[in-house]
Parts: sequence; C-alpha cells; structure tokens
Amino acid sequence: MSSKLPIPRLPHERLESGRGRTSRACDACRSRKTKCNGVQPRCAQCVAQGDDECVYSDRKAVRLQKELQAERGKTQAYKAMLQDLSLEFEGPVAVRIRKFLKQDSRVATANRERRRSTSSSSSSMGSLEDVDVASEYFNRDDKSRATGYLGKNSELYGCNDWVLRQQSKATTDS
Repeated sequence: MSSKLPIPRLPHERLESGRGRTSRACDACRSRKTKCNGVQPRCAQCVAQGDDECVYSDRKAVRLQKELQAERGKTQAYKAMLQDLSLEFEGPVAVRIRKFLKQDSRVATANRERRRSTSSSSSSMGSLEDVDVASEYFNRDDKSRATGYLGKNSELYGCNDWVLRQQSKATTDS
C-alpha cells in the first residue's frame, strides 16, 4: 500500500465582491490601466471619474477586417473609375489604363490560385508538378556529395544522377 495519499483540491471560490473577468475593457480604463466592469453604456470607473463617454473599441482582428473591407471597397471604386476613364480617353492614355486593369486582374487571379493551392496542399513534400529543376548539379564530385544535402527535393537529385549516367552511356555507346 502506498504511504502517500492524494490531497483533494480546494474548490475555487469567487471573489466576495462578485466581480468576474470582463471580456473587454473600455478605452478609458485601458488607458488608465484600471479594472473595468464592462457595463455599458458607461462602466463604473467612467461613472466615478465623471467621464461623459465610455467607448468600447472593436478587437484588433475585427478592426483590421473592417479596414480591409473598406480598402477593398475603395479599390473596386478606383477600378470602376479607371474603367470609365479608359472609355472616355483615346490613344496611349487609354491603352495604359486598360493594360493596368488587365495586369491587375491577372495578379488577382494568380493570388487566388496560389491561396487555393496552398490551402489545399496537405503534404509538406508538395506536388510533383511543382518541382523545380536545379540548375546546379549537386552530385558532381565527392566534396558536393559530402555536404549531405537533404532539402525538399533531395531524393530527385539521385534520380538526376542516374539519368545523366544513362545518357552518357548512350552517347558513348553510339
């Protein structure tokens, strides 16, 4: 039998005042670094200080999302304005505007494709279609082989070595 007995934990008691933790403090309490009870429209600290306003700002993520949406709206308005201007102008100005709008749509499409392929890829290895060919041949001598390159596509370099040897055999045989 064990000589040690487990000691039960004491139940966590709430503070006597009943104050719990508020999810968001008002801006004034944040700047004063005081405890905010989160009551709206005015918290207890703002009432005690005699503040006329008690403002609760959005969380950072919400604020950034709203700013992003506003910027997207501005961008769409600018694109529409440029489209209208390209119809009113003729010559090199209209060509430049159309070229810019076409280029911008290609960039947006490429960004969407990249985000989609990045989010759908679950393998750290990546797709074999996306493998780039190295311009440098890493297995050309003993020194470079001794580095022990173990990068993302290192297993392909051994195949490359074999293919090059087969090609050199084929050229020497003929």
